Amino acid sequence: MRKQLQTMRAETEAAEARAAVANAKLRLVEEKLARLKQAEAREAVADAKLRLVTEKLARLKMEAHETGQQMRSDKETVKKEQEKQNSQEAKEEMTHEQQEKRESQEMVTADK
Repeated sequence: MRKQLQTMRAETEAAEARAAVANAKLRLVEEKLARLKQAEAREAVADAKLRLVTEKLARLKMEAHETGQQMRSDKETVKKEQEKQNSQEAKEEMTHEQQEKRESQEMVTADK
């Protein structure tokens, strides 16, 4: 009977030791799982930040394109206005020269 009790105690102690080892392994697995979840959360945050940066870059590219188009349009408008002004000045100068010629011819005619 004593031997049986000793055997049962030994078996109990062995089972407790195995349970302690299993609990330690379980804690290690739980810690690994927690680290994995943290890494996944960090990855999700990084993905979200990347999406935001990508969207902002797309907006900036669009704005740059629109600004470039507006600058070209403004440049063309300024060029047309300058040409219009130069044409008007040339017409005015030509009209002034024609007026001077008429006055000069009138003077010559009046002198005769």
